[in-house]
Amino acid sequence: MQSRIALKYLDRLLRDRTGQSFQEWMDVRHPRKGEKTSYYQIALELAEVTEVESPSPYTLQRWHENPL
Repeated sequence: MQSRIALKYLDRLLRDRTGQSFQEWMDVRHPRKGEKTSYYQIALELAEVTEVESPSPYTLQRWHENPL
């Protein structure tokens, strides 16, 4: 449950600050094909964009691969 709430919060922050949903934002950085940014680097960037502590790279990977 907490994971779902956290993802909704990050999704709302990203929409407000970038105009992209979490999935859209992640797909740019870690596309299904092509050059991928590491989940560690994505976590750092997400924290910078949202100004909140980012979830672990593993959590970001799970959210990206299995959206809620």
